[in-house]
Amino acid sequence: MYFALEKSCHLYTATYGVIEADEVKALVSGHEEADTRLIFIANFIGSNCQGITPTVVVRSGDTDVFILLLYHQIHVNANL
Repeated sequence: MYFALEKSCHLYTATYGVIEADEVKALVSGHEEADTRLIFIANFIGSNCQGITPTVVVRSGDTDVFILLLYHQIHVNANL
């Protein structure tokens, strides 16, 4: 799971019940709009999975996020 807060972004993984958090330096950003930052993160995930097409799940109650994802889905190398 990717979690962005302020300028940082962390990847949380769980392996055999052990949770690890690693900062993803490539996703450090001063961009304040979370709506469009989600597109950037989804594109990063799709571009960094060699050999597979990842599935990216975004949960939001904001209609703007849904519309932005619809518009940008052809540019993101992931199943949204």
